[in-house]
Amino acid sequence: MPKVHQCSEQRCHRMIPFDHRYCDVHAPLHKQYQVTSHKQKLVDYKQYNRTQRDDKANSFYRTKQWEQVRNYVVNRDMNMCQVCGNTVTNRKIVDHCIRLEYCRNPLDTANLNTLCYRCHGIKTRMEKRMVEQGKENILQHAKFSWWKKAINEKL
Repeated sequence: MPKVHQCSEQRCHRMIPFDHRYCDVHAPLHKQYQVTSHKQKLVDYKQYNRTQRDDKANSFYRTKQWEQVRNYVVNRDMNMCQVCGNTVTNRKIVDHCIRLEYCRNPLDTANLNTLCYRCHGIKTRMEKRMVEQGKENILQHAKFSWWKKAINEKL
């Protein structure tokens, strides 16, 4: 017999499969809040690597040296976002202050900081806007203290 449980909607007692959260009636109401599965996240990540990330960065982020430095930086920062101070649990992002294509030594830990998903998204959008506006000079020389102040203004 397959595992079942009640729909998560208040006062709804319909029995649904265990891998669903809401019944067919209430699922459309909560579609925007549904979390994608781990398999879907992996498919999306592979698609991003194939279509958007350049080959140089893709090959760099798969090296053993990067994994070791990344783990060191996450431990150094004690799993905390260095901008907002929130504890980073599920998605540990180690970000280059000076972008990968501009930095001389991509494994330099002084150029790396742990960021939460939200702060990293803000920083990435700001970087894209700066590239579009032709402000690569700022991206080549910006220190983390400048980024921290700029991101905090957006929060």
